[in-house]
Amino acid sequence: EKRATATARAPNEPTLTIDSAQKEVIRIVSRNHTGALPQNVTGTPSTEYSVRGDLGYDGAVTEMSTSEMIRSPRCWMLLWCTMSVIGSGIFVTTNAAQMMVAVGGEKSAGSTAVTLFSVAQALGRLGSGMAADAVKTRLRLPSSSVLVVSTALMALAQATMSTAGSAGAGIIFGGVVCAGLGFGIVWPLIVVLAGDFFGLENLGANYSFYDGLSSAFGALCFGLLLPSAIYKQHATYEDDRDDSPGSDGAHHEETCTVPACFQAAYSVVALVNGLAVLCAVALTRSAYRRRGGGRLLRHHPPPGCRREDRAARARR
Repeated sequence: EKRATATARAPNEPTLTIDSAQKEVIRIVSRNHTGALPQNVTGTPSTEYSVRGDLGYDGAVTEMSTSEMIRSPRCWMLLWCTMSVIGSGIFVTTNAAQMMVAVGGEKSAGSTAVTLFSVAQALGRLGSGMAADAVKTRLRLPSSSVLVVSTALMALAQATMSTAGSAGAGIIFGGVVCAGLGFGIVWPLIVVLAGDFFGLENLGANYSFYDGLSSAFGALCFGLLLPSAIYKQHATYEDDRDDSPGSDGAHHEETCTVPACFQAAYSVVALVNGLAVLCAVALTRSAYRRRGGGRLLRHHPPPGCRREDRAARARR
């Protein structure tokens, strides 16, 4: 890309210095004006140019590598949110059959629960990106406000399922659908928020950080260790005769048919997601303040844009 050259300006008019990523932001913001970079922009890297408005960037456009990102408090608050939602979704899908048996349902109903979860999370993925764009362009809110919805849905789902009694299969189905929506929303949102918070230059590495750690630790903590520890406290072992060749004739099956098998796990996961809601709210408030308190600004043009806009209209 050719570097924009500096031209004669008024003595008191500063010359902006931005990098290539910020050039692209200015080009998008200025699309309704001249369609080109202001002529007093050079190519020297800088992170001081502020962009607010439709794009939803929170204050200065800051490019962060992964090593720089992990030193930011926002990095870990966002990771807690994504790990909580993803881990909670894995908890539901890996234990769906046992969850249905625990409330008096059939084990085969677990397949129905997984299907409902899959449909709901597909709808969540479909609407997540559109919702993030809508809140930025129409409501002038940061895209992290959609993360508040995702974490709240998952907390509500777990809290709802914790109230299911011995005949609460319908409650479990409702909670599964709600959990699927929250789970589906968070996946496209990770890409959007990683770009909004930490820039586009290292988006691939930064997104992989959240994708990998959220899936690994979420599945380990909420999908395996927590539910299995609580399940075993209430499970019973049934001896099922196995007469197949080479077998010792005995087969021990672990079953749990009381709601207490998962109620404590539901409550813990609901509290974890409640904390995630608070983190998402904090991220949204921080982004809202950095954008200038939500003032309705189409854009914050650099010096010279208005002058070139008048020249472009005169040419048309």
